Amino acid sequence: MVPDKIQVKKMVPDKIFKGKKEEFIFFIAFFIALSFFIYQHKFFSWDLAVYTLNAMSVYDGFFFEWIRPPLTPFILAIFEIFGTNLAQYAYIVFCTLLYFVSLKLFHDKFLKDIKNSEFFYLFSINPFILIFGVAIGTELLSLSLLILFFTFCFSKKSFLFLGLSMLCRYSNIPLLFLVLFSKNIKKIFAGLFIIFLTLLPWLLINFIFTGHALTSLGNYYALNSLEQPSPIFEISLSLLFSHFLLIANISLPFLILGVLFKIKQYKGGCENKGGCENKGGCENKGECENKGGCENKGAYEKEIKNKKTKEERDLSILFFSLTILTFLSYLFSPDVIKQPRFLFNLFLPISYFSVFGLNFLLSLKNENLKKFLFFTILLLLLFSSLSSFIIMEDSGKGVINEYGMVETIIAQMDNNCTLSSDLWVYFNWQNKKAVPPPKELNLTETKEPEIFKMVDEGYNILLFKNSESFFANEKFIEEIKEKNKKYIIEDNDKYIWLHREDKCKYTENINETYIDSLKRFGEFSENFTGCDALFVKFKLNEICKYLTFL
Repeated sequence: MVPDKIQVKKMVPDKIFKGKKEEFIFFIAFFIALSFFIYQHKFFSWDLAVYTLNAMSVYDGFFFEWIRPPLTPFILAIFEIFGTNLAQYAYIVFCTLLYFVSLKLFHDKFLKDIKNSEFFYLFSINPFILIFGVAIGTELLSLSLLILFFTFCFSKKSFLFLGLSMLCRYSNIPLLFLVLFSKNIKKIFAGLFIIFLTLLPWLLINFIFTGHALTSLGNYYALNSLEQPSPIFEISLSLLFSHFLLIANISLPFLILGVLFKIKQYKGGCENKGGCENKGGCENKGECENKGGCENKGAYEKEIKNKKTKEERDLSILFFSLTILTFLSYLFSPDVIKQPRFLFNLFLPISYFSVFGLNFLLSLKNENLKKFLFFTILLLLLFSSLSSFIIMEDSGKGVINEYGMVETIIAQMDNNCTLSSDLWVYFNWQNKKAVPPPKELNLTETKEPEIFKMVDEGYNILLFKNSESFFANEKFIEEIKEKNKKYIIEDNDKYIWLHREDKCKYTENINETYIDSLKRFGEFSENFTGCDALFVKFKLNEICKYLTFL
């Protein structure tokens, strides 16, 4: 039976923060993150612009990319009632708030009784998190949903959060395997069913507008896997190592020490050897007895301790599984599209274990040296996060120049013909309709590269000279120049712009799928769908002929 004192104590609501130190660091971290995200928004973001254009299509917009997962556009569409510019700022604030709420909930469940646990918030504003968190639109939102999945692990709401994370980033779909760790057959089936229900509205929208439920996911896979060269394992390993070092950066030494500490802890007989804090019930005791427990510890405290120990072990196993799944997804993705942000999900275990690494460093007996280390690490983490402003200011100059150049070109245009450009999203963002640049592949019907047909149809072909699209089409442009009587050509050191004077192509809506855009080159057959794309590598695409709704 639980003692009356404990019962009374549990009835008293806990404070939001365990102390002034946690409260101070939490709000400092939140202020730095939000300030940076708002500052960063002055730089044009290609991906965030696409998600916003997808959101605007709900309100009669003209641009929609089917390869994009739907959660970010859905949230932006809600905020769109305030206007497009305010909608993006509202989305940034929403993602930041959700991130810190999820961090707080995770902290209170797994780290609250750990000494110096408030550093978890500082490790969670690693410069890489700040720079890529909302710049691309999905990373911070996806990470927040995964943190909530781990916080409420294997409850009904946790499966909802995992499903939503898949609707935020399709690369999270392999994390479906984490459901199997619930170790309960009923929970596994319940979890899979809840995730399916979470995905179902998007599958129905795909079916209603395209006739196939897997259009978006299949086109995403076709772009990022089918149409890319297979990865080279040796190159993938070296890239993985360098990218992991890049994302961990200042947290790396704390992470290594933290992992080693937890391994040693699990092997030892006494939790947190050297101190009875963090055991869920060993109060007011400096050291653990050789018996492996604290004196005068009642059954209630012992039960709490065992429960917390089991939670910590289960969490570590889940983190290990998350790491393996993330690494495997990275290694098997084509080398040409590998980016450090594909490891973004690892920030939760990095921040978690870094807290234990920090405590290992601060386990010195010399109090003066301990205080010096404490404030040195605190300042180091703060300055590291603040350095993101300098990094962004330097790297964002090229984006500002591109955006300004596009504005100037639009002002000079005297026709309303649809553009074909390597910066097509920039133009669409400024309400000048544009489609992707011509491919160097030969069209099936003409046996010639696409640029010849597009210019003859009346597109404004505008290619920037530092782009891959320009180099791919350069020799074809030279052929077109020879027929310059029919064409208006502007050729300067930055771009080439050519179009026919007597024809003008005007596109009402830009929503062609990636797979359909390649059918005219014979890359895919006319009846090839997103379902085929997902199953063709496994030679199971025959199923798509029978389940035509897929």
